[in-house]
Amino acid sequence: VYSDDPRALASAFDSKSKYLRYMPAAVQLYAAAGGGEEPPLSIGEGQRYIRGFDNAIRSLGAPVQPHGAYALEITEAYFRYDRKGRDILRGLTLRVRGGEVMAILGSNGAGKTTLLSVIAGLNRLYSGSIRLFDRPLKQYKNGALYENNISLLPQDVESVFLHMTVREELRGCEQAEALLPYDLKPLYERHPYDLSGGERQLVALCKSLRSRPRLLLLDEPSKGLDPDSKRTLAGVIRTLKQNGVTVLMVSHDIEFAALCADRCALFFDGGIAACDAAGDYLVRNRFYTTAAARITRGYYDDGYTVDRAAELLCRNGRRL
Repeated sequence: VYSDDPRALASAFDSKSKYLRYMPAAVQLYAAAGGGEEPPLSIGEGQRYIRGFDNAIRSLGAPVQPHGAYALEITEAYFRYDRKGRDILRGLTLRVRGGEVMAILGSNGAGKTTLLSVIAGLNRLYSGSIRLFDRPLKQYKNGALYENNISLLPQDVESVFLHMTVREELRGCEQAEALLPYDLKPLYERHPYDLSGGERQLVALCKSLRSRPRLLLLDEPSKGLDPDSKRTLAGVIRTLKQNGVTVLMVSHDIEFAALCADRCALFFDGGIAACDAAGDYLVRNRFYTTAAARITRGYYDDGYTVDRAAELLCRNGRRL
C-alpha cells in the first residue's frame, strides 16, 4: 500500500486515513492536528511537536466513574496450586462496582489469569473471601454461578469452539448478538478456525454472553488483534457497559485498556499494588502507561489516549 522512508511515509496520512491507526502515536497526533513541516516519529519528537500548540486548556475533564453497589468484592485472598508451593495470590483485596470496566495490568506470570480462575470458581482460595453481587461465591450451587451471573472468556479463545460452523457455535445466542455493534451473520457458514483474529474474538465473546452474565471476565482480550479490531472490541466493551454488564479484564495491552477501562489496577507480588481511575493511573505512571501520556506529560493533564491528546491540540490551536 505504501513504501517509503519512515518520515516520508508518515507524511502520507491525513486524519481520515484508515491506515493511520497502524502508525506510532506521534504520527497519529501529527495527522489529527493538521500536520506541519515535519512529522514526529518518536516520543521525544512528539513532545517537541506539541510545544507548537498552546496549552491554556490543559484538561478535558475526567470521565464520570461508576458509583453503584459492588458487583465483586475480594478480601484478603490467598491461593496456591500446591500445598507446599508458593502463594500466587497473597492478601489480595479488590472491589469492582456494578457497571464498571476494570483493567488489571501486570507482567507475565504475575498471577492475573489465576485471579480470574478463582473469581470464576475454577480454583478455590485457601484463605480470604469473594462476594459476587453481595453474596458469598461459595453459596452459588449447581451451576447457578454461570447463569445470569458470571462468564469467563479465556485467553485461548479457540478453546470455546466446539462446532464446524459459526452458525452452530452461536445457536441460542440471539440476545447476545443484539448487544454487539457488529453483524456476525456473514460469518455463519465459516469454520471458527478460518476466521481472522478479530472475528474469532467477537464470536467467542458473543458465545460467552449467551448466559447473560452480569460480570464478564476477559483474559487478554486484545491478544493478536490489529488496531482496527482493537477499536471494534473496545466499542463492544463500552456497549456492554451501557447495558449494565460489569467487565473485569486482565491485559498487557496498556493502549487497549486506555480505550475502554474506567479504572486500572497493577497486579504485583500476589496483590494489587496500585489502583486508580484510568486517566489518573496512566498519567501518573511512568512505566505502565501509553505513548500519548508520555508525549503530553507535563504539558497537558489528561491526554492519555491519542484521541484525547488530539482534541486538546485542536482546542488549544497553534501558538501565534
